[in-house]
Amino acid sequence: MHQLRCCKATSVLKRRVWKVAAASAAAAFIPVPGAATATDLVLILREISFYRSFLDVPKDGSHKFSLLSLATQNEIKAMGVNLSSLRLGSVWLLAAFVSVQAIEEVVRFVPFLGKGVASAMAMCSTSYFLKIWLEKTEKTALLVLQETLNNLQID
Repeated sequence: MHQLRCCKATSVLKRRVWKVAAASAAAAFIPVPGAATATDLVLILREISFYRSFLDVPKDGSHKFSLLSLATQNEIKAMGVNLSSLRLGSVWLLAAFVSVQAIEEVVRFVPFLGKGVASAMAMCSTSYFLKIWLEKTEKTALLVLQETLNNLQID
């Protein structure tokens, strides 16, 4: 039953992805170099934070976090987002995101079609990134939920 609730919450979050991706596409039309990239980072980091809180993944250092096993704590830390250093849990995903952002910046200056292509790239890359991250967050949330339920049965 609890797993079903988590899956329903995830489906609600999946419906938000296109809205964030559309905002990213709109930002790609801004003719200021780097503005789209900065906007994408803010949008993505806010959305990742929202996913974690909506799916009740505990923050590092919280009481709920300290009750989890070391393996689960490491799983949460591995997918962590640190705004000060922009450290994201998956290096390959970050590398892909940065590559697409660089291509977007160049394509934007192609006459006539550049902004449209950059906008489509922004929407697709943001959507892809968020879907991958939501899957990771869901798996972690289910792990936390299962472990919490096991701890309740032991007590």
